[in-house]
Amino acid sequence: MRRVVPRWESMRYDGTNGDAVCAFMTPPADLVSEAGGLLVYSVQGFEQPVQAGDYVLREGSESPWGMVISAEEYARRYVELPE
Repeated sequence: MRRVVPRWESMRYDGTNGDAVCAFMTPPADLVSEAGGLLVYSVQGFEQPVQAGDYVLREGSESPWGMVISAEEYARRYVELPE
């Protein structure tokens, strides 16, 4: 029996890389605002706030939806695999 897991990809928002986070989303998200360590992006009209240090996750490279979680939750729930 083989173990399989869904493919999730992640990027950490560092407070300054909002353009890169938006480009990471599929399709690319629209940057609404970025100031004071807070990024707000929009995907298909849905606005999502991201605090500096949070992770943005997407399910594979085909899904238009992602999620935002804190660094603490990311460390507790996920293990990064080598590429």
